[in-house]
Amino acid sequence: MEQVPKELYEFQDCPMTEVEAGGFAEGQQVQDYIERFAREFDLMQHIKLNTAVDAMAQQSDGTWTLTTSAALSGSGTPQIHTFDCLVVATGLYSGRECNMPSIPGSFDGDVMHTNAFRDPSIAQGKRVLVVGGAKSAIDCAVEARHAGASAVTLLQRAAHWPTPRKIAGLIPFQYIFLSRLGTALVSAHRGCFPGGSGVAVNLFRTLGWPVVAGAFYLVEALFALQLGLTGNRRPKTDVVSDFYGYGHVLDNQIQRLRATGMLEVRNGEIAGYKGKTLELKSGDVLEADLVVFGTGFRQDYSIFPHDLREKLEIEQDGLYLYRYILPSKIDNLAFVGKVAAVSNISSYGLQAEWLARKIVTQTLPSQEERAAEIAVRKQWARSWMPETAGRGSLVLLHQTHYHDQLLRDIGERPLRKGNLLSEYLMPYVSQDYNGILGMPLK
Repeated sequence: MEQVPKELYEFQDCPMTEVEAGGFAEGQQVQDYIERFAREFDLMQHIKLNTAVDAMAQQSDGTWTLTTSAALSGSGTPQIHTFDCLVVATGLYSGRECNMPSIPGSFDGDVMHTNAFRDPSIAQGKRVLVVGGAKSAIDCAVEARHAGASAVTLLQRAAHWPTPRKIAGLIPFQYIFLSRLGTALVSAHRGCFPGGSGVAVNLFRTLGWPVVAGAFYLVEALFALQLGLTGNRRPKTDVVSDFYGYGHVLDNQIQRLRATGMLEVRNGEIAGYKGKTLELKSGDVLEADLVVFGTGFRQDYSIFPHDLREKLEIEQDGLYLYRYILPSKIDNLAFVGKVAAVSNISSYGLQAEWLARKIVTQTLPSQEERAAEIAVRKQWARSWMPETAGRGSLVLLHQTHYHDQLLRDIGERPLRKGNLLSEYLMPYVSQDYNGILGMPLK
């Protein structure tokens, strides 16, 4: 199930009628919706399925040569294609590059990554240990319990702040964090988005910090009370910084299961395996038949030749791109979807429109302009965000200001609501950007 309501997870020009207003889409509903979108906009004529890109190279004139083959059968003659521009839209992470920690000893049960936990019935009757503290790990722990596991433990290194779907059981989270007022508070608390926040937000950050600090203290107290985050279950970091490292939005299933003793949440790290036991670094011992690691994925750039990977300048905390789209040292290459937002489809759609207009009007920034913007945003991100492998891709709660930036770049007005009250108190959703994609150039 999605962790954001359908209004935040639909294309700007195609409402998700498969789900009721305010609802959270199931996986099959998302699949049905995407297929309907492709049919209604006659996209299939432009899409070649069952095709793998086996190799790519940039020629001396800047064009790209791609070698493709049949992805499933692996048979047939390789096809060679030449393009003026290459857009990589494969998402943030690779399903093949799962983070699996190396743990000494041997385990007599089953060990897998959340990526392989697709049939919860394998947990039936078993003692299940899920390692990790973010959304995928929590989902697997809940599903294992529902599938009839005899015991389920969620093991996390440290406690993190989940965001409830409804704050205090009443207010949908997006009204607090995705309205312009909420985004201004986030910016004032942990840094204004470079080039996207405006003079008023920067002034508020300078003068209004006592109000902001009090507001987020109240948010943390409310979350702790609502979610039962007491003792070692209460996170040590502030709610905004923690969201940028481990953010997730939850329904209350895990809280109900924990409150009734059907699921245990513990802090700790595995030191080693022995038989069907796991010794923690604290010295405690856990028993399990199945261990599921919700320890994330890595970004995979192996499709690029070595010389291009060097030019991408991939760092320990990810790939930094101009506007989260363009690398600084490679022309005719762009990424769409290499950004982690809350309303991903809105961000990806605006990225695609921004890129299309910049290419058609031949107004792409120079390598020097790209490098300068990347340097500023890199300094901003590293000044307060937790160090993670994907920090270079994070926009999350700053997404409205990021969208503002993209819109200003292409000559569109950022303020889309129509009146001041709605503009600052209502959350921005995908439909607010309807009419921008595919517009004739001015």
